[in-house]
Amino acid sequence: MKFKEQVLGQVRRTMTRYSETWSILDAPGKCVLTEYRLLDDMGFSIKDRDFAHCILIWQVATDIYLCCCDDTQHQSRCLNAEEDDKVLVEAIKVLSKYMGFLMIHPNLLPGGVPSNSTINNLEQWWKTSKFCTSKEFARTLLADENEDPKLKTSKPYSFLAAKLLGNRSNLPMLQVIFGVWVEFLCYAAYHSTGISHCIQLGRGGEFLSVIRLVIDHIELFHKHMEKA
Repeated sequence: MKFKEQVLGQVRRTMTRYSETWSILDAPGKCVLTEYRLLDDMGFSIKDRDFAHCILIWQVATDIYLCCCDDTQHQSRCLNAEEDDKVLVEAIKVLSKYMGFLMIHPNLLPGGVPSNSTINNLEQWWKTSKFCTSKEFARTLLADENEDPKLKTSKPYSFLAAKLLGNRSNLPMLQVIFGVWVEFLCYAAYHSTGISHCIQLGRGGEFLSVIRLVIDHIELFHKHMEKA
C-alpha cells in the first residue's frame, strides 16, 4: 500500500468510525489513545501543551521507540506479515519527518512555533554523544526506563518512550504511533488558516492541503447522510 493511500485510509476510518464521539477539533492523538485505553498513561503528552510541543515530544519518543524496540516488540499484533510492519514503520517515519518540516514552516502550523518549544538539554547531549550510533544515543535518552513519574515533567519524551516500549497490555504499538501521527496531521490540516492553504495551492499544493480537502469532504458526506 502506498504511503498516501495508507494515511488517507486511516483518516477516513478514524473520522467514520468515531464520527459520533470524536471531532477533528479535539486534542490530536486523543482518539487513538482512547481507543487503546492509553489516554490515562500517555495523555500527558498531548494535554495542556501547545501543538508544537506535542509534536516534539512524540517525534523524540518515536525515534527512541524505533531505535530501541526489539523484533518481538516491533511486530504489530494485528499484522502478521513482517513486510506490513516495515511499511508501517516507514509511514511513521515519513509522518514524523513531515511534521518536523512543518515546525520550520510555522505559517503552516496551527498556533505557530512558540519560542519555548524546545527539548531541553537534547542539543548538549547530542554534542557530547556525537560519536555514538543513533541506537546508543536513543538508549542514553532512555536511561530512566523505570518510568519515574518525575520524568513526565522533566523529560516527557523519555517517559513517553518508556511507556511505548513497556507495552504492558501487549498492544499493536506501531498502529498506535501511526494513529497519533495521522491525528497530528489532521489537526494541523484542519486548523491551518485558509490563507496558508491557498498560498500553498498557488505554489503547486502541499500534502497538508490535500488532507484538509479530504477532511472537508468526509464532513460533508456525514452531513449529507444525516439529512438522508
